[in-house]
Amino acid sequence: MQTTPLHPRFGVEVKGVDLRRVTAQDGYPAIRALFEEHSLLLFRGQELDDAAHLAFGGLFGPVEVRSKAKVMPPPAMANVSNVRDDGTVIPDTDNHVLSLKANQLWHTDSTFLPVPALINVLAARVLPSSGGETELVSTRAAWDDMPEGLKARARGAILRHRYAHSRSKISAELAKGSLFTMWEDQTWPAIWRNPVNGREALYIASHVCAVEGMAEDEGRALVEELVRFATQDEYVYTHAWKPGDVLVWDERATMHRGRPWPYDEPRTLGSICVSVRDVDGLAAMRAHRALRRSCARIPCIPASAWRSTVWTWPGSQRRMAIRRSVRCSRSTRCCCSAARRSTAKRSLPSAASSARWRCAPRGPTSRSPMRGTSATCATTPPWRPRTTTSS
Repeated sequence: MQTTPLHPRFGVEVKGVDLRRVTAQDGYPAIRALFEEHSLLLFRGQELDDAAHLAFGGLFGPVEVRSKAKVMPPPAMANVSNVRDDGTVIPDTDNHVLSLKANQLWHTDSTFLPVPALINVLAARVLPSSGGETELVSTRAAWDDMPEGLKARARGAILRHRYAHSRSKISAELAKGSLFTMWEDQTWPAIWRNPVNGREALYIASHVCAVEGMAEDEGRALVEELVRFATQDEYVYTHAWKPGDVLVWDERATMHRGRPWPYDEPRTLGSICVSVRDVDGLAAMRAHRALRRSCARIPCIPASAWRSTVWTWPGSQRRMAIRRSVRCSRSTRCCCSAARRSTAKRSLPSAASSARWRCAPRGPTSRSPMRGTSATCATTPPWRPRTTTSS
């Protein structure tokens, strides 16, 4: 294999490969190594039919199937196209084309799914006379260059992803469609660490509707600032499609968007996503959920004692805990969210920002933070109290 850079910071064209002949033993290991290092691969002059397209994608992992059926359908192509089965072009006012226009927002595929995507394998099938490019940015390069102040705000942030949110930016009616509302919101850390090479990348998308523990305006401002920084021209690669082109990109380390084309002309790109696995970093990205469940076991203390108690946490657990407010069914409430407000700069180890986990008087409620348990909170948490004379 020979490679040629596509962009100074990421991406290579891979030459001398027929993707129809790549197998798990022959060709794939070298392609996978290039993928981990460069995040974006271009193969030109390919002739992939649906079967070969699915077979190549399947080398990276399970092909994504967006279904909630009890019996899952077999993997199939999920083409990006404005062409009906009968060959006619779908009008640009149709909801299907409106959804394609939503793909012109900077995004990462499938962040709204319980298992997000590792890669997209996109192949040119039918191309318009002009336009229709695909643009990609390296969120790994952007993260490397990001100012420390912005990095500090992003590191530890938990982003909430919702499919309907990105569609609502194009059409409120479109966002109501069952395809966009069938999935519950998903939360993911803003940073994805590659388990192979240890490099970190910003993990963000147009699907982000909120930042956990932040006010709506504050969270929106942070997301917009992160996307704005990561999509500066210096991080963008623009791909002008040619027949036979196949692009493969790392969803963990890139964002992408489509560009407009004459909508009265047909455009079809063969597409599949492959789901991420634990070996690709999924387990690490889900770890924050376990920490949130642990935070739900914060013990309540008498309201009269909160002035003399400071809860200290080991390592990153404190960072996660400050994003959750826990309500007990006794006459107290553990106000972690209030403590978060005192640590807005995330300088957690400093004395000025140490979180005080206070329980304020509150009337009895019928809800418990732990299903199927009594009103009392857990008494064996992984943190420890220490007394202090400060108020």
